[in-house]
Amino acid sequence: MKFLKKLENQTLIAIIFGLLVGYFFPGASTYHSVLGDLFITLLKMVMIPLVLLTLFHSLLNLTKQQDIFKQLGFGIFVYYLATSVLASFNGLLMANIFSFGGSFETEKVSGLSSLAPKDIVLSFFSKNLFKSLVEGDLVPLIVFTITFAVFVGKSTKNKDRLIEIVDVLTDAIQKLTEFIIKFTPVGVFSLVAVLFNKLDFDKYSEMGSFFMATGIGMSIHAFIILPLILWVTTKFSPLRFFLQVREAVLVAFFSQSSSATMPVTMRVLEENAQVEEKVYGVSVPIGATLNMDGAAFYHAILIMFMASLSGIQLGFGEQIVLLLLTQVSSAGAAGIPNGGLMMMSMMLSIVGIPAEMIALYIIVDRFWDLPITAVNVWGDLIGAKVLDSKLKNSSDKAHI
Repeated sequence: MKFLKKLENQTLIAIIFGLLVGYFFPGASTYHSVLGDLFITLLKMVMIPLVLLTLFHSLLNLTKQQDIFKQLGFGIFVYYLATSVLASFNGLLMANIFSFGGSFETEKVSGLSSLAPKDIVLSFFSKNLFKSLVEGDLVPLIVFTITFAVFVGKSTKNKDRLIEIVDVLTDAIQKLTEFIIKFTPVGVFSLVAVLFNKLDFDKYSEMGSFFMATGIGMSIHAFIILPLILWVTTKFSPLRFFLQVREAVLVAFFSQSSSATMPVTMRVLEENAQVEEKVYGVSVPIGATLNMDGAAFYHAILIMFMASLSGIQLGFGEQIVLLLLTQVSSAGAAGIPNGGLMMMSMMLSIVGIPAEMIALYIIVDRFWDLPITAVNVWGDLIGAKVLDSKLKNSSDKAHI
């Protein structure tokens, strides 16, 4: 059956069976929990090399596209970074407003330690990279990778050879990850069954609060923040623009893929919104991989929710670090096989949330993946219109 050949359908069936086994045979977790533990261990095994190599590979390839900077300057990156930061901040704000509480009966773990402003800055750098690798301290490793990639991009000596080596290594680690991901249904079955045993059913209202906070927050970003940016920068009617490009938003919603929606996104921008090809030809491909407003919002609010359920309270300093980390996790997910799962595993590890919580992410992600993708593409569309307006205004001024 075609239905059973798709990994997402296999995972859905595994979730259902996991819930049933967790409910009717709670004692069986003693026997099958090893499957979930093994799956988590394999994810952790590839997590660091996968994240660092993919990030390094993407940045190196970006440095080769000098025409991007010549055409649009840093405007495209400023827009994407600004909207992504706003989305993450919105997620954290919603989490604090709704004051997520309650807990699963899991061992209470200490996540990010309470950080003073000085500690926040220092936590992004490592005295010993090898020690950070061994301890799985990803934050300074990510900072080093970004910095190193920038300076490698400025170098000319043997850079192409290094890029070829990184291409091979990145391809190899992604193929290994794809192999591990094939066992997702088995791991998910075990993790869901184990997690179900630890659910405090008196706290189900917390899940309702999470869904309400996520829905409200995502609506604010999609229907207020992004349209406001469009109107302020271009004076163009957000409603009129949405009607022009609504086909791309709907395709993104149902396809759950920013990349698969790209042809439609480009077509509606050119035919309906009169955006020039030299703008959308650059902004849309980059946006489909780097501009993930919906994911940035979702990662921030979901991590806060899972931390609260795990008995971990994140203070102001830790939330600042989380806001910055969600920029990496949301953008990095696009270039990684089953990227959402891998980046969420990374975030759980950094914050100190029990690894078994990944099962909760897998369950709720099936619902939220549709609106998240739509918001991602909606942000790309507005970004292209904003940059096109900026370019046309600059051109008009040059002819005066």
